[in-house]
Amino acid sequence: MKLSKMLKLKNRLAGEVAKLKGLVPTLNVVEDNRHHEYDIEIKLEEMQVRLEELALLKTVIALANAGVAGVTEEMASRSQWYKIFLLAELRGLAEMLRSIPVKNGIFKEQIGFQGDAVEKNYVSFLNQVNIDSRVKDCERRIDDIQDAVDAYNAKTGNAVVDDIDIFAT
Repeated sequence: MKLSKMLKLKNRLAGEVAKLKGLVPTLNVVEDNRHHEYDIEIKLEEMQVRLEELALLKTVIALANAGVAGVTEEMASRSQWYKIFLLAELRGLAEMLRSIPVKNGIFKEQIGFQGDAVEKNYVSFLNQVNIDSRVKDCERRIDDIQDAVDAYNAKTGNAVVDDIDIFAT
C-alpha cells in the first residue's frame, strides 16, 4: 500500500476510534424503559481492536517515512514506535473509560426552568466495578509497555548525540 493511502486509512481509523470514544460514554446510561442501542461490551472490544490497528498503522507510516523498506506487521509490532504509539492510544482509552457515567436507580430531575421534578429510573450497561476493572487492566498494560520502553531506552544510546556537548556526561 502506498504511503498516501496509508495516511488516509490512518485518518479513517482515527475517526472511528474518536466516534467510539464518544459513543460509549454517551450510551452507557439509559432510562429503564428504553433499551440500550448498542452492546457497550462489543463497542469496547471493537475500540480495542481499532486502537491496536491504529498504533500498528502509525508505526508502519513512521518506519516508511524513516526510509525502512519492506516493513512487515511482525517487524512493526515489535518496534519501539509501536510500543510508543500503543501507549498513547491506551492512555486515551483509560481516560475515556474513567469518563463513562454510571447512573443506576431513581433520580428526580427538573423539567425546564420552572417545571416540576420528575422521577426517572436509569440503568447503566457498565457498572462502576466493571469500569474500574477495565481501567485497572488498561493501566497494567500501560505499565508493562512503559517498563519495556524504559528498559530499551536505558540500554540504547546514539553516538551522534554523545558528541553533542550539552548531552555529554
